[in-house]
Amino acid sequence: MADFVHLHVHTQYSLLDGMNRTDKLFTKVKESGMDAVAITDHGVLYGAPEFWKMSKDFDIKPIIGCEMYLAPKEMGLRAEVDGIRYYHLLLIAKNDIGYKNLIKLVTKSHLDGMYYKPRVDLELLKKHSEGLICTSACLAGPLSRHIVRGEYKKAEWWLKQLHGLYKDDFYLEIQRNGIRCEDEIDQKLIKTLPISEQQDQLETLKQQVKVNQKLYDYSKQFKIPIVATTDAHFLDATDKDTQKVLFCIRDGKTIDDPTAMNGYVETYIKTPEELKKDFSDIPEVLEETLKINEKIEKISLKPDRVQPHYWNVPKDSTAEQELRRQVFEGAFQKYGKDMKLDNPSVEDYKKHIPQEIDKQLDYELMVIAKMGYNDYFLVVGDLMQFARKAEIVVGVRGSAAGSLVSYCLGITNVDPLKWGLVFERFLNLERASPPDIDMDIQDDRREELIDYAREKYGEEAVAGIITFGKLATKAAIRDVARVMGIDLSIADALSKKVIVLFGKPYTFEKMMGEDPEFKAMVDADPKLQQLGEIVKNIEGLNRHTGVHAAGYLITPGPVDEYMAYQRDQKDPKLIVTQMDGTWIDKLDFMKFDFLGLRTLTILKDCILYVEQRHGIKIDLGKINVNPDEPPEEYDQKAFDVFRNGETIGVFQFESPPMQKYLIELQPTTMGDICFMAAAYRPGPMAYIPDYIKIKNGKKNADYLIPELEPMLKATLGFPVYQEQLLQICMTLGGFTLGEGDVIRNALKKKQLDILKAKEVDFKKYFIENYDQYSESIASEIWKQLEPFASYGFNKAHAASYAAVAYWCAYLKGNYPLEFVTALMHADLESTDRIVIDVQEAKRLGYEVLPPNINKSSVYFYPEGDAGIRFGLGAIKNVGVKLCKKIIKEREENGEYKHFDDFVQRVGVKNINKRSAECLIKAGALEDFGDRNQLLLILNEVFEKASKDQNAREIGQAGLFSMGAEHDGTVSVEATPFPATELATDREKLEWERDLMGIYVSTHPLQKFTWAPLMESMINAGDVHNTKNRESVKLIGMFSNIKIVRTKAKQEPMALLTIEDLTGTCSAVVFPKAYDSLNKLGLISEGRPFLIQGTVNIRDDERSIIIDSIEPAATIMPPKSITLDITNVKEKTILEKLKEYLINEKDENTAETIIYYGQPGEKKTITRYTDITSEKAVTVLSQFVK
Repeated sequence: MADFVHLHVHTQYSLLDGMNRTDKLFTKVKESGMDAVAITDHGVLYGAPEFWKMSKDFDIKPIIGCEMYLAPKEMGLRAEVDGIRYYHLLLIAKNDIGYKNLIKLVTKSHLDGMYYKPRVDLELLKKHSEGLICTSACLAGPLSRHIVRGEYKKAEWWLKQLHGLYKDDFYLEIQRNGIRCEDEIDQKLIKTLPISEQQDQLETLKQQVKVNQKLYDYSKQFKIPIVATTDAHFLDATDKDTQKVLFCIRDGKTIDDPTAMNGYVETYIKTPEELKKDFSDIPEVLEETLKINEKIEKISLKPDRVQPHYWNVPKDSTAEQELRRQVFEGAFQKYGKDMKLDNPSVEDYKKHIPQEIDKQLDYELMVIAKMGYNDYFLVVGDLMQFARKAEIVVGVRGSAAGSLVSYCLGITNVDPLKWGLVFERFLNLERASPPDIDMDIQDDRREELIDYAREKYGEEAVAGIITFGKLATKAAIRDVARVMGIDLSIADALSKKVIVLFGKPYTFEKMMGEDPEFKAMVDADPKLQQLGEIVKNIEGLNRHTGVHAAGYLITPGPVDEYMAYQRDQKDPKLIVTQMDGTWIDKLDFMKFDFLGLRTLTILKDCILYVEQRHGIKIDLGKINVNPDEPPEEYDQKAFDVFRNGETIGVFQFESPPMQKYLIELQPTTMGDICFMAAAYRPGPMAYIPDYIKIKNGKKNADYLIPELEPMLKATLGFPVYQEQLLQICMTLGGFTLGEGDVIRNALKKKQLDILKAKEVDFKKYFIENYDQYSESIASEIWKQLEPFASYGFNKAHAASYAAVAYWCAYLKGNYPLEFVTALMHADLESTDRIVIDVQEAKRLGYEVLPPNINKSSVYFYPEGDAGIRFGLGAIKNVGVKLCKKIIKEREENGEYKHFDDFVQRVGVKNINKRSAECLIKAGALEDFGDRNQLLLILNEVFEKASKDQNAREIGQAGLFSMGAEHDGTVSVEATPFPATELATDREKLEWERDLMGIYVSTHPLQKFTWAPLMESMINAGDVHNTKNRESVKLIGMFSNIKIVRTKAKQEPMALLTIEDLTGTCSAVVFPKAYDSLNKLGLISEGRPFLIQGTVNIRDDERSIIIDSIEPAATIMPPKSITLDITNVKEKTILEKLKEYLINEKDENTAETIIYYGQPGEKKTITRYTDITSEKAVTVLSQFVK
C-alpha cells in the first residue's frame, strides 16, 4: 500500500489555474508508488469523466471531488460580507450517492449562486450532504480566512457548522508548501524566488503557519482529525513560473505587472518521500489520507444507456410496439396502395406493402430493439414531424439515410432501397456504436425546434454540450508573447509560420524540428527561446469553455440526475453540460445534433416567394430524387443548372472546379450528382476525369475481376462509397454487412490485430469460392481496401447531399428570380457572399434595385419579372420593428408622398433621426429628392413632426396640416429644399457600402467588366485557381487596409483585401513597394486600380504580393482578343460560346480571333464581342489565350 494519497488536486479543468494533464498526473502518481489520487477542480466537474475513465488504464483508484465556492451567507445574496465574496470548501464523493450530491451542488452553484464564482451555501450543503467527505480546504477556506484575520469566534462557528453537518467525514486540512517540519518557513526556498515575489510569498507562508498552528489546536479541542494536502496545481516544482504565465493570460496582465498573481509555491504532486520530510513531526496527517481513501467506495460515472423517453407511448403499449406501429404506418403511406384502412393494425399495414419492404423493416426494428434505441428513434421522429408540421425545412445527413426505418418515420428524405444504401453502415449488432442522426434545420428557425424539445421533454432535460477551447500552438505563442511583453508583430510573424495540417497545428517542438525558418527565428532571439519553453508547457491546455454548435443532450429526467450542468453566459435560457461531447458518447449518453443549415433557409424562402407570386405551393418531398431514373423522370431545367455549371447557390456544387467538371460531365441522373458530391474531395477526385470519359463513351470501365462490377457499376468502376467496401467484403469475403463495417472501421483506425485475422478469413473464403483466381488476386483486392477506407465517402451522406443540391437546382432552374432573391436574403450579412449573389442575379438578367420606401419589403423581394428590390431591413440602424411599421402604414393608407408625409405618418415615436438619416443615405427616400437635400431638412422635418405630434396629443389640429385627405389621413405640407450641391456618385456609393455592405445603385468597377478578356487578367474570385508564384493582373479596389511594421527594420508595409465584382482576395505590399506606392497615394480605399503581383500560397491560403499599382482609369478596353477552343469538345460549351459572338463591329465591340480545329492543325476565324455584356465576358474569358 502507498504511504500517501493526494486528496486536493487541480487539473487543467481548473481553467488557466491548474496545469495537471490527466495522463501525466496518473503517470507521476504511478511512478511515485501511489495507488489512488483525487481530482478537485474549482467549482466544476469538467474533468471527472476523463479522470474516471483514464484511471483504469493506469490501475489507479479515482477519487472524485470538487473545491466548491462557499457563500459567506445565503448564496442568493450578490454582495460581499465583511469583504468576503466566497470561501473555498473541499468536497469528495465517498460513494455513488455522494457523487450524485456533488453533481447537484455544482449545478445549483452555477444556476443560483453565481457571484464572481459559482457558490453554494450552508442550506444547500445540508440538503446534499450524504455520501460526501469535507475538508476545511486551503487558505481561502472559511476557517483559514477568519484565522488569518484573527476572527477566531467566526472560525469556530464555521468549524461547528461543518463538523455538525459532516460529522466523522469532516477533516481539518493543513498544507506545508514552502514550510518544513515543525512549521519552519524554508528561507532558502524564499531566496531562490525573484525579488519581486519574495515578500508576497513570505507573507503567504506566514499566514499558512498561523493557520496550521490554530488547526492543530482545534483538532485537539474538538477531536477532529487533520489531513495533509499539497493543493497540487501542477506536476513538478519547476512548473511554478509557468503557472504565473497562465494567471497573466487569465487576468489580462503582463508578467512584470506588480499586481500580477504569482505562481503558488510547491503546490505540486509531491512524492511520498518529500511529504514524509515535510511532515516528519506529525506523520499521522499523512496516514489520515490513507484512512480517507479506505472510506471511498468504487464510483461509476457510466450509467446504463441514457436516452430520452418518448412520452406519447399509449398506456397499453411499449416504446418498441409504438415504434413498430409508426414505422409500418409510414411504410404504408410511402409504399402502400392508394387506399384507406379502418383502424388498421401493424399486420394490416404489412399486408399492403411490398414483401421486400416488410422484410427489411422487420430486420432493422429487430436490431434497433436489441440495441435498445426504440425511444431514441421515436424522439427523433417526433422532432422531425413537429418541424414538418410547422413548415420548417429539415433534412438528415449521414449514415442514417441508410435506414428504411428512418425513411418511413419521416426522418430522412431518400429511399435507401432505391439508392442501394446499407443499414449496417448506420447501425449493426457487430459494432456497438450508437446511432448518429444529424438533423439539418433551416438556420433561421433552428431555435423553434430546440424550444419544442425543451417544452416536450423538459427544460431541465435538454442541454447544450460544452466544448473546451485549447491553448493551441498559434494562440499560445500570441498569449505568452503578450504576457512577456514581446512585440506582438513578432509574435504574429512566428505564429503564422506554424503549420496546420488537417485543422491540427504542429506543436512548438515539432516546428523546431521540421521548419528551419521557424527554428532560425527562435534561435536568433533569447526571448523567443524563453517563450518557446513556456509554450511547450502550456500548449494543448484548456483555455476557455464554449458551446457545441449543434450538439444537445436530451435525458429522461433533469440532466443533473446524470452530470453537472451550468448556464450559458451568452444565452441565459440555455443550460450546458459540464461533460463534453467525447465523453457523452463514450459514457453512452444519447446526443442529438441540431444543425442550422443556410441552404435550407434559402429553399424555404424561395418556396414562400413562389407561393406568394405564383400561387404554387412546392413540396420538396414530392420532388423525385431517386437515382438512375430515366432522364424524362427528372426535371430537365434542374439538370440544365448542373450541366451548364450555373451552380452558384447550389449546395456543395458552387466551386469553379466543380462547375467545370459538371460542364464536362453533362450529368443525366441523380447517381451522377451523388458521385460528384462524394468524389469531389482529396483522393477520389483523381477519378473524376476518367468517370467523365466513361460516362460520355470515350473510355470503357475497368474492373480487376468481373465479380467486382455489381459493386462498382454505379460509380463506373471507381471505389468511392464506403458501402461498396462493405459489399465487397460480403460478396468476395463471405462476411456479413455488419462484419464488413467492422473491417471498414478497423482499416480506418489501423487496428492491425483485427485486420490480420479478417485478412486471413477474406482470402480463405475468396480462394474457396472463386477458385478460378489465384491468391495474389485476393491479396490485391484486400490491398486496395486500405486506401479505400481512408477516402471512401458514406454514400448515405452523399445521397442526402445530392437530394438537397437537386432541390436547389430544381428551384433555381424553374424559379430563378425567386431563388436568387432567397440567396441574397440568406447572405445579407456576408459581404463576400452578397457580392457573388448580386453578380449571379445580373448574370441571370435581373436588376438589383435599391431600397425604396414605397416599394421595399422588410427583406429582399422579387419585383416584377426582372428585378430584386433591396429590403429596408438590409440598412444599418433600421430595425425590423420599424420596417414593419413603415410597410403597415403604407399598405393601410397608401404610398408616402414626400419626406414630411413619411415622418408624420410613421410617427416620431417610431422613427428617430438616426434611422431616417440612414434611410436617406441608403437611397430609400430618393423619390422625394436628392440625398443631400433631404439630409439638410432632416432636423426641420423632425422638429415640425414632433410639434405636430404634441399638438395632436393635447387635442389641437396639426399645426402644419393642410386638411384631411379622402382616406382619413392628414395632408402635410412638404418642407422646401434649400439650395445646395447634390450628392456626388462617389458619396452615394460610399454611403451604400457603409450602410448595406455593397454598392447598390452602381459599382465603381462596373465600367471595367471587360477586364477578364485581357491577357493574364484574372478576377479576385478566381485567385483560388492560381498557382504559387504565378504572375497575375486584376482590376479591383482595396479594403481593410492595415499598416504593420517589419520585425527587423520596423519598416512599414500593408496588409489589405482586393475586391471586385466577383469576390475578394488577400494581398500584401512589402516595404520597398509600399514606400513608392504610398507616396503616390495608390494605397487607398474607394478607387479602382490595376494591380499586378505574384501569387503566394501558404497553408493552402492564397494571397497576392503586390508589385505595382496604377489608377484603372488609365486602362483602355481591349480592341482585340484571342480565344483558343482547340481543346474544347463539348457541344454545349461551343453552342454557348457562339451565342456571344457577333458578325458586325461597333463602338462596344472588340475584334475576336478564334483558334479552332485539331491541336496539330489549328484554324482561325474572326468575329466580334460586345465587351460591355457581362454575360459575354463571363463565357468568353474562359478561353482567352
